[in-house]
Amino acid sequence: MKRPKIRVVSSYDEQLTLWVAGESVHVTIPGRKRHTTDCCPDFSCCQPALLQPLEVRQAFVTASESERHFFLLRFLRALCDASRKNVHVTG
Repeated sequence: MKRPKIRVVSSYDEQLTLWVAGESVHVTIPGRKRHTTDCCPDFSCCQPALLQPLEVRQAFVTASESERHFFLLRFLRALCDASRKNVHVTG
């Protein structure tokens, strides 16, 4: 089965705005040597079932940097559980 193409935007702010609205997209990272993209915070761009409720997405956007780390750990745990694999974080 062919995987659907995931929309890519050019700024983290645009990615977050779309994600809060319910559209999960990748973002290009400026300044990287290779053309790479990053998933949205809850990885729902690649795993649609992981899309967090609106209240959680809104709380992530307004959270402090340290609070976002808590959210990201929770999202990673959900990704591990959904994929039944270990997740390796780089960068």
